[in-house]
Amino acid sequence: MRNPVFEAPSLSGATLPGIDLHQNSPARCILESVGHLPGDWPAMKAAIQHILIATDGSDLSNRAATYGVRLAKSLGAKLSAIHVIPQFHAFTYRSQMLLTYHAALPVDSEQAYVAATAEEAEGILGVIRKAAAKASVKCDASYVRHDQPYQAILDAAKKKGCDLIVMASHGRSGVAGVLLGSEAQKVLVHSDRPVLIWRG
Repeated sequence: MRNPVFEAPSLSGATLPGIDLHQNSPARCILESVGHLPGDWPAMKAAIQHILIATDGSDLSNRAATYGVRLAKSLGAKLSAIHVIPQFHAFTYRSQMLLTYHAALPVDSEQAYVAATAEEAEGILGVIRKAAAKASVKCDASYVRHDQPYQAILDAAKKKGCDLIVMASHGRSGVAGVLLGSEAQKVLVHSDRPVLIWRG
């Protein structure tokens, strides 16, 4: 079965009264993707028991993460989060840094790069941990180093047994945002499970 792809609506107001089932809503799409009629809440909860949030720390990714946390809360689902850091390459890392999420990090060696990106990753994941804690949702958040972010996301979803991947349609502004958009497209193309794309 091809992975269903759907767009998450922006969250408006201060509360989320459960999960709506209006036309093209994420919950409705999930239900239809697993062969159940909208409104079949037990089937919805049975279909989505573990959600993976992929983030790069951008504002849009943080909004996607917030939606993912609230969706997990409403479904009583497990929650995991992942941030992918590009590998260090001695002869290309400076140009790579300009084209990735870590353009502002001052690095002059692999050791400095590893330390700086690890610190940044913990900060990025800390936002999700805080949101999950506020919602009383347990969250297993971690970062990995991989030159193919989309593959790292898919590997994590498979390893953890996640039923749904939540991520933003694009990331930080400029070229980096374009690259994250490309990774989101790759996740959509190669994923064998539902993918929820937050477009802001």
